[in-house]
Amino acid sequence: MKKVMVAGLLLLNIQTLFASVRPFISGQIGGYAGNDELESSIIGGGQLGLNGDYLGLSLGGLYYGKDNKVNTMSKGSFNMIPIMLNGFVRIPIKEVAAIRFGGGGSYVLIDHEIDSGIVNEFKRFGIGISEDVESEIGFQVNGGFDVFVTRNISIGADIFYLWVKPELEAKVWDLRNPSDRLSAKNKLELNSVIGLATIKYHFK
Repeated sequence: MKKVMVAGLLLLNIQTLFASVRPFISGQIGGYAGNDELESSIIGGGQLGLNGDYLGLSLGGLYYGKDNKVNTMSKGSFNMIPIMLNGFVRIPIKEVAAIRFGGGGSYVLIDHEIDSGIVNEFKRFGIGISEDVESEIGFQVNGGFDVFVTRNISIGADIFYLWVKPELEAKVWDLRNPSDRLSAKNKLELNSVIGLATIKYHFK
């Protein structure tokens, strides 16, 4: 009899927990503060997530695309998409707002190409050059708030600090003998603050 009562109470608690969970979808736009390797820039993206009474989970992505600074990398285009999984603590304020803070992990997709003018200049002397930046796992902490303007729509802001150190591999070769290549590897420090304005639609 006790086992039946315990099982019933457990089922009731699970049903209560899931009854309070609200899925949401969001759009975000803001700024990437930049660092020694990358210029500051507008950045945007979105999230899918779940809000409980006091805990939440989100999965989202952001897009950064701009020419890089001339430092470790050669001048060229740089595109980056952090795909971020976040867990957070949520503190409701009288059902009209909520404060959030948490963190998680990210997989940062990266594409970098050297400026074609530089590549062509080296070609004049019979030299080929390339630079590859590996996509990398990173980490982030974040905080933010939501203010409900209707039952289903909220506006707010988020601030992230992203840690990511992808590897850059530079290669140089004689165009007459492309199989004989020299290469060097280096870590890029792409850590940065990201600030975002957010609008969310909450289901249920």
